[in-house]
Amino acid sequence: KTTRLTGRLKKNLRRTATNAFIPALLTNASDALMRVKTRVYGFITLSFSATSLLLHLFLTPNFTFFKVDLYAPITCVILITASFFLIIHNGTLSNAIKESFILSTLFFGFLGIKRPSYSESESLDISVSGPAIAGVFVAGLTLFFPTHLIAAVFFTAIFTYLVIKYPETGLISLILIIPFVSISILVYIVSIITVSYVSKILTGKRTPDFEFADIFSALFLLFMFLSDFFTFGNGVGAVTSTVFILAYFLCICMLRDKTWFDRAINSVVLTSCVFAAYSVFVTFLGKTLSFDFLEYVSNTDYGDSVASALTSTSILGVTLVVGIFYLISNFFITKSRSNRFGLLLLLAASIVFVFREASVIIQIGLIIALLLFMILKTNKTFIFIILACAVIPLLPLFNNGIYSGIKTLLIDELYRVNIWSAVFNMLSKYGLTGIGNSTDAFSTLYSSYYVGNSVSVPHAHSMILQIAISLGFVGILLFALIVFFIFQGAFSFGRNSVDKESKNRLNCYAGMCSALALLICSFAENLMYNPRSMLIMWLVFGLTVCARRSAKDLPASAEFLVELDENYNG
Repeated sequence: KTTRLTGRLKKNLRRTATNAFIPALLTNASDALMRVKTRVYGFITLSFSATSLLLHLFLTPNFTFFKVDLYAPITCVILITASFFLIIHNGTLSNAIKESFILSTLFFGFLGIKRPSYSESESLDISVSGPAIAGVFVAGLTLFFPTHLIAAVFFTAIFTYLVIKYPETGLISLILIIPFVSISILVYIVSIITVSYVSKILTGKRTPDFEFADIFSALFLLFMFLSDFFTFGNGVGAVTSTVFILAYFLCICMLRDKTWFDRAINSVVLTSCVFAAYSVFVTFLGKTLSFDFLEYVSNTDYGDSVASALTSTSILGVTLVVGIFYLISNFFITKSRSNRFGLLLLLAASIVFVFREASVIIQIGLIIALLLFMILKTNKTFIFIILACAVIPLLPLFNNGIYSGIKTLLIDELYRVNIWSAVFNMLSKYGLTGIGNSTDAFSTLYSSYYVGNSVSVPHAHSMILQIAISLGFVGILLFALIVFFIFQGAFSFGRNSVDKESKNRLNCYAGMCSALALLICSFAENLMYNPRSMLIMWLVFGLTVCARRSAKDLPASAEFLVELDENYNG
């Protein structure tokens, strides 16, 4: 009876999810929009952008080109240019995307979106007068909201629809844009991906797959969520933390297919290349970029007044440390000499930035993880590591200021010792139960335990200690078990791999060494204080696990195989 009832419940859930009104409405609407002539979109874009540009120019008092906010006119000029191409094409939107090399490669190749199959006879020829008038009315909103913000809302709606239909696309996009957007947008994206993937499970188009070790990650997620309710302070931060931990489960469930995993790694490499090139600008000019339009973006980066890694050297350092190992892995995988030369330059730029701008603990984590990666790659590098260690004591013979500089840095960081002493005092009372993972629970209690002059401190300046005081003994134990099984699985997979130069093996080691560098950094830095760095850490954990799981032939549902075939073969 139990089996029969369970089967009936699954059948009803799948039928409800499949025949739901909203998914059916979205599917029908997207089919109609793809069959509309591009000139319709061209005229609505042209009317909106031209009207917005005129309003901006004539309503801005004392207009001077070099003193006015340029984001509105630049957005309008870009949209006007795009509208002319749409009007000239005069075909259906689906055919326009197919015929565009860039869009076709991005959507159907890289992101894996299903290729539409509509003929010109099925096109919808709509009068352009209505869309043009609608564009003028929408342009009126620019009197109250910035033009680029309205355009961003429009593209966000398109992105949301694509993620709902293709959750893997959302995950790949998330990896690409983590360093660029605010935390609130990242929370929204992870939430939409989760809802989409769960709906796919209910309709039988996806089959989740878990291992025994994933139980500890699930329990850690549960503890993090419950800490939102049993805390001394405001629990907003715990909600963000639990949402970002879901990224780990999204990785291990959605990147089991080797094609999707390779796309995820390519996304990491692409982002790493962009920020490695950007690090040259920061290293030699000594400043980061600033964007005035970010004042319109709701930002929740705790402890940092920035909305992207472009304006924060600390987050940029964490991003580059992770990217360095995937760049090295890609360096060994690629066969092209030109690609290897380019990757070598980007690696050099990243390492120079880390050792000039990043904190000492990040540098130490990078060195140890690099040594481990090279030893795992080949035992031949072990002799060079021994020689390097032998040369370190001789460095003062060449530069007497090396050790004095290190000593100065350590003295400047002594305030952390006082904070850690206070945390140990707090652990004597709250070490078993924890105080909760909220943004102000720590600072609320710290004032009664502080040591030295540090009276007001927002966090423990150590992720390990922060987890221990926030979630108690059980929380830190679960996190230790998560790390243990990730590293144990990566070591076992790499040691037992037949092909020592395989992509999965190198990417597995790259993820493991990235995780090691972050964990070493977490002893003196609280990566959880900034949700962006915490999201990067959990994604690295997920990619490390996926590197070995995607090398296996895992079972998939028949519907998923059909959808994959449609995506890849059209």
